[in-house]
Amino acid sequence: MPTKYAVLTSALSKRWQFLWTCVNTLDFDNSLLFHEPDDGSLAELELLSFTEFVNRVLSLSDVSCLEKFCLRLESFCDLELVEKWIRAAIELNVRKVELHCGEYYKRNPVVLPPAIFTSLTSKTLVDLTLDGSILLIVDDSVWFPSLKILSLVDIVYENKVSLQKLFSKCPIIEELRISRCRSGAEGELNISVPTLRRLTVTRFGNGVHDRVAKLVVDAPKLEHIHLSDYVTQEFLFENLSSLLRACIVIGGRCPRPVRSTTMLLVGIANVKSLDFFTELSDYGLPIFPNLTHLRLGGRNGGWNLKLLNDFLVCSPNLQVLTLEENRFLVSTQCWTPPARVPCCLLSHLEEIRIMKFNENGHDLGVLAYLLENAQVLKKLTIDCQNSTRFFCNKLAEFPRGSTTCQLNFLL
Repeated sequence: MPTKYAVLTSALSKRWQFLWTCVNTLDFDNSLLFHEPDDGSLAELELLSFTEFVNRVLSLSDVSCLEKFCLRLESFCDLELVEKWIRAAIELNVRKVELHCGEYYKRNPVVLPPAIFTSLTSKTLVDLTLDGSILLIVDDSVWFPSLKILSLVDIVYENKVSLQKLFSKCPIIEELRISRCRSGAEGELNISVPTLRRLTVTRFGNGVHDRVAKLVVDAPKLEHIHLSDYVTQEFLFENLSSLLRACIVIGGRCPRPVRSTTMLLVGIANVKSLDFFTELSDYGLPIFPNLTHLRLGGRNGGWNLKLLNDFLVCSPNLQVLTLEENRFLVSTQCWTPPARVPCCLLSHLEEIRIMKFNENGHDLGVLAYLLENAQVLKKLTIDCQNSTRFFCNKLAEFPRGSTTCQLNFLL
């Protein structure tokens, strides 16, 4: 809840007059205007400017440890004041800081003074979010000894050195979120962080502003990665031996060499659980020795039949397979089963889920093959909301390689 409303509760009762000073979350938004109540109460407070309001709240705050300090700037605000407020929050031992620069700064990108970064240096700060048209320049004096979570949204960084320099200032960082950020110069986005455990990268594309030609990830302790990317031309994923779960959404808007997608897949080959959504048809698939859970789909829903075949062959220990929807790429509609029954079907695949199923010939061919060859299958769940009851009865008559397989229809 914005701090404005927490403060206004003091008008409801004299006993609550200073209760808001004990609130350990401060959320300031300069787009929320103060309006004088009809009864004239709190007139003095209502007439305060945003600057005076923030100054007063910070000066009266009576907490020993501030859990969160959030500042949302939709219109112009003096950056010296921003630095002053952040320093005040740091003095209150704040754990989480969010700085959001909104509509005004989209038209007038802001360069944060080095003093703001320096002011954030604190032993208590564990979570930092920078959001908006902020040009990221990292001073040598910046140091985040306790920071574990860093979120960068819509910021602009000078070059590949800028971000890597920032990461080097976070010696124990565990979670990194980079969304729609762009470089001031064409080059690569390098995420080489030895302590990182969770990574989220989102790149939808902003025309000429999206100039990253290469995405490099080197994180030996990384356990979870979520990548949504429609513009990067080349991927290099290295030293991801600890990877447990990956969600990869690769769009086809930008032409990529086959080697690029192959290097991405090789880099995540140790993963145990994979969600893979793509419309790409050119790739090289490595062996996934540890993969037990696989979810396949296209960028707009659907699944690639060739990719399904290749994953079955290259995932010998697959236990759970989920297929999202049933729209096929034109180039993969003529499905040919693997030359040999994949190992996972013979000894490991126990559950199959097929979502938003339609009873056309390609679907039935895939289903018939899986049912007949999955020797240890325990459960097949099919979302048949777009199918007829006649189809469900027909499917129940298909030969099954497993005598213990249960069919579950979602109607």
